[in-house]
Amino acid sequence: LRVWLDGAGGKVAKVETINDTLLECRGLLFAHGSLYANANNSKALYRLRDTNGDDRLDEVTLLKKTGGGVGHGRNDLALGPDGMIYLIHGDSVQIPEGSSFRTPPLAETFRREGHLVRTDAGGTRWEIVSTGLRNPFGIDFNPEGEPFTYDADNESDMGLPFYRPTRVNHLVSGADYGWRQGGNSWPVHAPDSLPTTIDIGHGSPTAVKFGTRSNFPPAYRRALFILDWAYGRIISVHTVPRGASYLCRAETFLRGRPLNVTDLDFGSEGAMYFVTGGRKTRSALYRIRYTGQAVNAEPPTSQERARAEYSRRARILRLELERWHQPGTGPAVLDPIWLQLGSPDPWIRHAARTALEHQPVASWRDRALGAAASPALLALARVGGAEDLPKVVGALTGLDYGGFGVRERLEMLRTCEVCLRRMGSFGEETRTGLISRFEPHFPARRPDENRELARMLVTLGSPLAVPKCLALLAQAESQQEQLHYLELLSRAGGSPWTMPQRMTFWRSLVRARAFDGDRSLAGYVDGIRKRALASLSAADRLTLGELVEWKGGERVPTPEAGGRKLVAHWTIGELSRGLAGVEGRPSFTRGKEMYAAALCVHCHQMGATGVPVGPNLTAVASRFGRDDLLEAIVDPSRVVAEVFRNHVIVMAGESRETVMGRVIQNDFRQSVVTLATNPFAPWQITRVAKNEIASHEISPVSPMPPGLLDTL
Repeated sequence: LRVWLDGAGGKVAKVETINDTLLECRGLLFAHGSLYANANNSKALYRLRDTNGDDRLDEVTLLKKTGGGVGHGRNDLALGPDGMIYLIHGDSVQIPEGSSFRTPPLAETFRREGHLVRTDAGGTRWEIVSTGLRNPFGIDFNPEGEPFTYDADNESDMGLPFYRPTRVNHLVSGADYGWRQGGNSWPVHAPDSLPTTIDIGHGSPTAVKFGTRSNFPPAYRRALFILDWAYGRIISVHTVPRGASYLCRAETFLRGRPLNVTDLDFGSEGAMYFVTGGRKTRSALYRIRYTGQAVNAEPPTSQERARAEYSRRARILRLELERWHQPGTGPAVLDPIWLQLGSPDPWIRHAARTALEHQPVASWRDRALGAAASPALLALARVGGAEDLPKVVGALTGLDYGGFGVRERLEMLRTCEVCLRRMGSFGEETRTGLISRFEPHFPARRPDENRELARMLVTLGSPLAVPKCLALLAQAESQQEQLHYLELLSRAGGSPWTMPQRMTFWRSLVRARAFDGDRSLAGYVDGIRKRALASLSAADRLTLGELVEWKGGERVPTPEAGGRKLVAHWTIGELSRGLAGVEGRPSFTRGKEMYAAALCVHCHQMGATGVPVGPNLTAVASRFGRDDLLEAIVDPSRVVAEVFRNHVIVMAGESRETVMGRVIQNDFRQSVVTLATNPFAPWQITRVAKNEIASHEISPVSPMPPGLLDTL
């Protein structure tokens, strides 16, 4: 749609439909005399042009189709300072065919990751700029030409060791931000990733925009505005140069109930415009104007000037290294790259290692093997051939682990982990050599180093891994840390255990059933139990008794059938009219009783109460108005988020058995589809072999039944 405002800008004067055939255009950009549309449900980027000068976009050209799903889909567009069109995609979208990569050519199969990709005005050349994101919806560039996004969390992972909150990321060339599905995300301290610019917390990110074109006071003209759909707020993120990147501080700029914000921009007069809506809720256009007197920026202090100049030079150096994030740059670049591998700035160090990984391995292999605890060894582990990996591990066993600082030690552990993943296993001599290097330094002083040392020593089969991990489990201050060590110990079945040690482990695991978390927690704890149970002998099971015999992880009672009588088949109109006449203060006690009577508590979480089968309702009033909530309750199938849809699988063979449930895991590399088939017991899962499936469809019917209010 194209909308005209009246002269005063206070009312909509005219609305014109530009196009109604492109489905769910999450990204729109006018550039190079054309309108570009990232049409998510059409699964493509389109260009619209006016070919005859009549002010109508009469030509629609398909520039690129992209495979994959639409949930975490084809999102925002932005024009880069280089004149290229930047597209930000979620992890449902496949990499565009024919793309070149600024990320290193890792020896891995295709992974589902969100990514930043750019193309030229004609959509002929495509290049992946950075990867390892989950569902970044918006993208914008600051005045220095640096791109930023606001990436989503996986709310079902809340409470688990690998949970990542929503976060703002400074997107740089060749970066992999480490998001992986199924609990396989890299730790935030991984040396081959990059630090979070700022963690925001729980939320549902949508658009982002710098206030550069606003007429707001100076601090807000420099700020990045990010939108949180779930909690109904606009957040201003204030950035300060720090080395080759930025340091940030966030504050709530605007909050509403509801304020389900989806997009924003700034007009030519400097006002902010934002839109609300989504999931078929009511949509509206808002404007925020600054009406105070013009404010000039305070002159920078000498310290601020020095910091800005230092950061400017650091960014220039990083950008120079990023020019070599492509093959064929020649051997002359190796010396300047090598010089920056030891930079104290992680962004420069990352740019240098990525540049090295793009160069022919033969030109730097020997130099890397002779480097002590250098990022070059990690680079060789990542992109070297199979014949290089034993040499990398051999170099690691010859290093004095305790003689290095924390950064180098984490680098050594990560290098070892990458080699092990690619090689599958180590020989006995290598295994014992690495254990002798790492074991004397475990436990260490820092939690991040302890987590990686524990992971490596359990994998290597250290005889001291079990008692040392149990000691750290006892000292752990958070449930995430406890779950980390419980998960590692469940994989240490081949290590020596005493019965008191097993008792300690199982008592801790039983307590973990009561941990707070979201949809993935019950299955995660049950997975730990099943792995640990598989390593027990019959005699051990008998001795441990009830500790190993627990079932599921119920947090509320099973719902009782037939406990209430039908009152009426309520309609949205009847309920809306009835609520309009309600006066006085609400009774929260009665509301809580109704919430339980309508069975909401059995499938939704409100604060720490309930079971997280469906959407979390803690902040639902921030994104849904009263009528939108009524529609969602009375007609639950009207809008069903992709993540909560049931899948219907019909098995091959004469039985034609039907399995229905929410898909927990359906990784393309696995031979089975894993479903949660009982919404009242989400820990109960069913695995279906893919080669036995006759048909697999997504149900349009919500798992939430209608009529839940009819007994009230």
